[in-house]
Amino acid sequence: MLRQSKQDDRVFALIQREGMNSLMNNTKWMRTIDALREFPLYFRVKLLNSEEVSSWEKSLGPLYEIPYLELPGSGGPVRLVEVEWLEIDPIEQQYCGQLVKNRLIDRTVEIEQCLNSLRVLWTKEQAYYRIWGHFRNRACKRS
Repeated sequence: MLRQSKQDDRVFALIQREGMNSLMNNTKWMRTIDALREFPLYFRVKLLNSEEVSSWEKSLGPLYEIPYLELPGSGGPVRLVEVEWLEIDPIEQQYCGQLVKNRLIDRTVEIEQCLNSLRVLWTKEQAYYRIWGHFRNRACKRS
């Protein structure tokens, strides 16, 4: 039997206290992130234990065989179980030079096809695609 770490215990206690539903496991996150790497898009992440949302990044960093994600500026690897959601900007920006504006390519159709084929829960939040790792069920929140 595997022993959970104190960090795991804190994450699972937070999930239970907030009345969240866990929607992704490590395997599903790893498959999703691997599939999204083919798109040169901007991403940002919201972690469970933070009110802050990461800045938009062009890369999700290396994904290891262990369930961690390297986020630039995060101070180190982030465990996938701590990801509340990952958001994708479907507009690819191709650099065309210093004097010319970036070329914008809408990848909406490709992103939707990819997310549907992965069978992950996603929503459209304004112009962005949000993949849910944990969903805050406000109606079930415990005091």
